[in-house]
Amino acid sequence: MSAGWRSGSTLLQRLICSSDKTLLWGEPFGEFVPVHRLCRTIESLTEDSPHLTYTCENLEKPLAESWIANLNPGIDALRRGHHGYFQSQFGDAASERGYTNWGIKYVRVTGYHAHYLKWIFPQCRIIYLVRNPIDAYRSYKRKSYWFTERPDFRIDSATKFMSHWAYLADSFLKTADELDACLVRYDQLAKDPAIISRLSDYLDCELDASVISQTIGSRKKSRFKVQPWERWICRRLTSTLQSALGFNN
Repeated sequence: MSAGWRSGSTLLQRLICSSDKTLLWGEPFGEFVPVHRLCRTIESLTEDSPHLTYTCENLEKPLAESWIANLNPGIDALRRGHHGYFQSQFGDAASERGYTNWGIKYVRVTGYHAHYLKWIFPQCRIIYLVRNPIDAYRSYKRKSYWFTERPDFRIDSATKFMSHWAYLADSFLKTADELDACLVRYDQLAKDPAIISRLSDYLDCELDASVISQTIGSRKKSRFKVQPWERWICRRLTSTLQSALGFNN
């Protein structure tokens, strides 16, 4: 999970895929982000919610003699249903191609969505990736723009970009410890060999560090410059988070 675009997420994806047993899918369905919508279907539920307690196991009488207007299969079945979506679409598809490990790269998903994914896959490994927001924005800045979620949330200004970065980065910091997530900075990934070793241990697979030095599909250096007022916006919206992450702002 990357804090927005142009943060090195594809480089990290390629690094993880250097393990011949691993397939990491890349932002499947993009700005339509089905994980957002799936998470919303249960975000207000609790384990003791009436919507989950009207189950066959909790009935004292036969179905025909019980109140069954809201009968449902319960929380375990609910979890299996959500698990099945990801497993059949991504896990089975990876297995069919000969991979034993699989994962998904996201650039729009928060630490709170990571809770949802951890609920479905308790043993999953979560990596949070962050880049200095000014460097990410300089790379992002161009004539056309992307959406966090289509069609309403288009990131077409410095304010929107920095707000998106801050929202994701803040959620990463707040959830990393409780989810046992590995938080990585892009500048460290590109320069510190120890980070590759740390990731290898965390994922329990061998990673090929030479991938870091290979340039594939990157865009030419942006001809757009970050203006002083855009830097001011960045400081205003992200300075506290940058300090917490160890960036020099």
